Amino acid sequence: MLAALPTLLCLTMLVFVLTTSARGDPALILLEQSDQPATPELLAFYRAELGLDDPLPVRYLRWLGNALQGDLGRSFLTQRPVTDMLAERVVPTLTLGLVAFAVATLGGVGLGALLATSRQPWADLLVRLALCVLAAIPSFWLAIGLIFFLGVQWRLLPVAGQGSWQHIVMPAVALSFGSMVVMLRLTRSAVLEVLREDYVRTAHAKGLAPRLVTLRHILRNAALPLTTLIGMRFGTLLTGAVIIESIFAWPGLGSVFITAVAGRDLPVIGGYILLIGLPIIAANLLADVFCHALDPRINLADTAGGRA
Repeated sequence: MLAALPTLLCLTMLVFVLTTSARGDPALILLEQSDQPATPELLAFYRAELGLDDPLPVRYLRWLGNALQGDLGRSFLTQRPVTDMLAERVVPTLTLGLVAFAVATLGGVGLGALLATSRQPWADLLVRLALCVLAAIPSFWLAIGLIFFLGVQWRLLPVAGQGSWQHIVMPAVALSFGSMVVMLRLTRSAVLEVLREDYVRTAHAKGLAPRLVTLRHILRNAALPLTTLIGMRFGTLLTGAVIIESIFAWPGLGSVFITAVAGRDLPVIGGYILLIGLPIIAANLLADVFCHALDPRINLADTAGGRA
């Protein structure tokens, strides 16, 4: 937990510096959108109103201090509180991310374990070749393909928006597929390695049911590397949701972030990074906790002190 705080601080600092150093002037963009002449006097006035004349460290510390109090400032483009703008869209993004995370985890781990324990080598090879080909397809191409076939040609699912559970099927599949393939391949490798252990052969020799051996012995011992990967993949799904939300017109944080980047809306960009960074850091923290629960021999304190 102590390591999570400087991680988040460094992340917000890096993003703030990069976005501030980018080309363009938020005051000039604001004048252009309001159809006002970009005179030197108006530019100076708006730059002073937006606090752009202050040194970079002062602007960052001001934003960080306000963020700790729940105030992320006001949008340069809409003049609305950033907290309100993000709060309106955070639930759809988290919903899509959690559904995609569940699909990737259950599909990847389940299918990977099934392939590793399968008695049909040709089926294992065929499925792995097909998944390798599909994994090379970018998520936005997969999303377009799903829209064309499932939405336009066969009319099985709605192609955009948010409403019933059917609206989330295609975005969740498109977002989760890449992570599911990665989890599948790692699960298969981990399970195959565990299958060679003596205690697995002993469990089968005792007459235990194959399903019981898989659940109690194989998956439990193969879960350690999977837990670490699952924690990292949650962050990948959240950050990758920006493109998927735009394709399916999903009313999440993606459209807010894209608009903010295009208009160099620094308060919104900073608020978005902070909001997305918190669950990513929390997911990795939970992964460490679960790793210790799965294998109590893992002791971070001993490792840090060089005793493990």
